[in-house]
Amino acid sequence: MANRIAVRGGRGTWRFALAATALGAAGAAAGCPKPPEPPLPECGNGVLEGDEACDDFNPFDGDGCSSSCMLETPGPVCGDGVVEPPEVCDDANNVGGDACAGDCLSGTGFDTSCSGMPGPVSASDPIDVSGSVGDPAGAPIDGALVEVVRASDGVTLAMGSTDPSGAFAVPYPTGGAVFDAFLRATAAGLLPTMLYLPRPPNQDWGAGLVMTDAATHDLFAAAAGVTADPAFGTLLVTVLDCGFARVEGATVASAPAAAGILYLDESFQPAPALSATSASAAAVLFNLPPGDVDVTIDASGFTWAPRIVPVVADAITFSDRMP
Repeated sequence: MANRIAVRGGRGTWRFALAATALGAAGAAAGCPKPPEPPLPECGNGVLEGDEACDDFNPFDGDGCSSSCMLETPGPVCGDGVVEPPEVCDDANNVGGDACAGDCLSGTGFDTSCSGMPGPVSASDPIDVSGSVGDPAGAPIDGALVEVVRASDGVTLAMGSTDPSGAFAVPYPTGGAVFDAFLRATAAGLLPTMLYLPRPPNQDWGAGLVMTDAATHDLFAAAAGVTADPAFGTLLVTVLDCGFARVEGATVASAPAAAGILYLDESFQPAPALSATSASAAAVLFNLPPGDVDVTIDASGFTWAPRIVPVVADAITFSDRMP
């Protein structure tokens, strides 16, 4: 009834307040229920309640909103291409076996994803090989004979000659089979030069061959502390990753051992002070006995797959190596 009383002036209002207080006290004494308390915030129900700063429908940490519904400071996200502690690398993916592990906590800095993968079982027929032949200064070599040789038996499958620009194109038959083949280039006054690919080819490929004379070769050998012996051979190894990127910081060894190893600088010049590959990824092994040579390559704790490369006396063999 007090709610229906019209009150004027301060005194009436004051009496109303007193009456209401008295009624409330009497009701409480009589056991009247109190108004219900508001519900406590429930973290994880997706509704912002109380002092919650966020609520993402779950009680888990690590997703930007904590289990107590407080905002979390974003942590590193492996695979976003940004290196943030404790990440040691981040190559914009979560795939292991490449330059960075799937958790971004370890990595080699180069792509090893092709290591151990089986090779192709069939090949194009024919396969076209094209490229160029030049000297160490980049000048083209005209009239060099370029042969495609099957590695297993030494049979020449096809041949051609370089034009005045040093270019060549030689198709060779495969019968649809995959087999190891190499290039052999010869020219008057220059050392015979062979090129072995990282893996047996199954499709068209290109190559650049560098040929040099004995005098230049001997200068490089001297930089390695070796007197070149024409009864032995020279092997130049280029260390590549699975993406064909050159690998810096790799060490190269061989069995049988070379008389001397010379690493080349980023300009492919002798760098006797180097003990591992530079940006050129190239190492030259001098005075190797003719025959099969097993080359061992290590970088950042990773070892390249073994590959036997034949070495020829008084000649230079190039071998591109992948994991």
